[in-house]
Parts: sequence; C-alpha cells; structure tokens
Amino acid sequence: MDKVILSIDPGTEKCGIALLDQKGGVIHQAILPVDELEPSINKLSKTYSPLKVIIGNSTGRKKVVQLMKKMKMNYEFIEERLSTLEARKLYFKMNPPRGLKKLLPKGFLVPSVAIDDWSAVIIGQRYLFHNKSDGDDHDVTS
Repeated sequence: MDKVILSIDPGTEKCGIALLDQKGGVIHQAILPVDELEPSINKLSKTYSPLKVIIGNSTGRKKVVQLMKKMKMNYEFIEERLSTLEARKLYFKMNPPRGLKKLLPKGFLVPSVAIDDWSAVIIGQRYLFHNKSDGDDHDVTS
C-alpha cells in the first residue's frame, strides 16, 4: 500500500484530522476531541501503514507533538496560515449552498458545521503540493 498522509489541524480542545492519499484525495476526515486523538491514530495506523504525520504549526500543536513523541511517530510541521479560509472555500465547493443561500456572495457564507477537518485536508494537500521537508522532520524512533 502506498504511504498515506495523516494531517492534523491541532487545537486546544479538538483537532481536525484528514487521511490523504499521495494525490491529495481524502480517504477519511474527522473532528476529534484532543483526548480521542491517540486511539484514532492507533486505529488508522493499523489500517494504513506506513503513515506520515503532518501537523499544522499553530494553536494546540504542543499537545499533538507530545502525543506523537509518546506514540513514537515521525511528524513534520507545515505552515497553517490562512488554512481556515481555504477550508471554508473547499467546504462550500464540496457542499454547495442550496436555496436562497446560493444567491449570497461566497464571502458572506458561513459553514453550519465546524470545519477543522477541512483545515486538516488543506494542511495535508499543502504538504503534498510542496512535497518538501523544512528540515523539521522529527524522527523519534532513533
């Protein structure tokens, strides 16, 4: 099986996660409380191995990094700036507004659900698009 990317949009109370194939296609996405992250990653890593973890470099990343070290998983950081705005656009592309909301300018639309998982998709796709390491690859298994 090809290597898959697990991207994480870290937060203080919840995290968005997305599992992507090498072309950026979404295999799985979810929003999880931080305390449910470890069992979910364990389950995903048993099904999809090898797993490369990409973490957005903003709010809440310290808890996620501690978890990655505890789980002895390799990870990399990627710039997360403006990922929420891109996630909103992607959300509405995949879930177009209906009814009268179709008439509103896109800038006025607000998703009716949390989009942390869509932000994780954006983070993973950015990594794949740039396909480079910023030298911040943390191999905790050696």
